[in-house]
Amino acid sequence: MKRVHASRGIALLEALLAAALLATGAAGLIHLQARLATAGEAVRHEGEALWLAQQALEEARDTLQIPASRWTGRNSSFEVEGTAEALIPGSPDPFPIRHLTVRVSWTDRQGRPHQRHLHTLVSSANRSLHAWLTRADG
Repeated sequence: MKRVHASRGIALLEALLAAALLATGAAGLIHLQARLATAGEAVRHEGEALWLAQQALEEARDTLQIPASRWTGRNSSFEVEGTAEALIPGSPDPFPIRHLTVRVSWTDRQGRPHQRHLHTLVSSANRSLHAWLTRADG
């Protein structure tokens, strides 16, 4: 008779242990899902910032000016600003080339500031002259 009662206690202990393991696994999955959502948002912000910087650089190829602007995304607002300067600042530039820099900044949901910079060189001379000088047929 004593063996029947002892086995009932073991079965209850096994069920309690299984429930604790399932709860621990579920808590781990919830934590993982929250971290994946945060990481996905960070990647989306990085992509939006790079896209904005590329757009600003493309617009600046013709005007050689990068006006400050603000863009509001899904979860954040982005500040875009930039500069266009001579290749060698402070000296007469023998080459018709300008150095363009774009800075995009934003703040994430946790309140941490982020920035991305893009740099490129563009010709400040007549584009048709540049195209003629770099033709493939020589």
